Amino acid sequence: MNFNKIKELCEERKMTIPMLASKIGISEPGLYQAFRNKSMKVDILEKIAEALIVPIWTFFDLDPETPLKAKLEKLRKENTELQETVESQKKLITYLHQKLEDAEHTLKLQDNIIHKQSEINEAKERLIEEKERSIKNNEAFLNLLKTAFPDKIFEG
Repeated sequence: MNFNKIKELCEERKMTIPMLASKIGISEPGLYQAFRNKSMKVDILEKIAEALIVPIWTFFDLDPETPLKAKLEKLRKENTELQETVESQKKLITYLHQKLEDAEHTLKLQDNIIHKQSEINEAKERLIEEKERSIKNNEAFLNLLKTAFPDKIFEG
């Protein structure tokens, strides 16, 4: 509430505070007390508005549309903030989607590596088995040669 506005309106209307107090039916000290305390009952404020011939909202530095304008401006600001949040969230979703695709690609590569490693291990096992068979075959052939040619020296 703007108590200075009451004083300004009194000055514009060539009315003193004591005159205003008398016109609204309260004591001069009572009116000054209300100004000092920055507190006033609504019925007194209504009487002051009548005496000064102004709407009561005048003392609040508002016009009747100001609350609506303020509310509209607040809603616009909130809307802008929400739009910015939505855009930020969209960017985050796009980023996370890309990271997910990258992770899926990495998993596929790792899966391929594991599969290839498994194939390599199987191939190694086959080679070991073939080498073991080859060694056994060579040993058997060597034994056969030793049996066929006992007087020869075979190293193996």
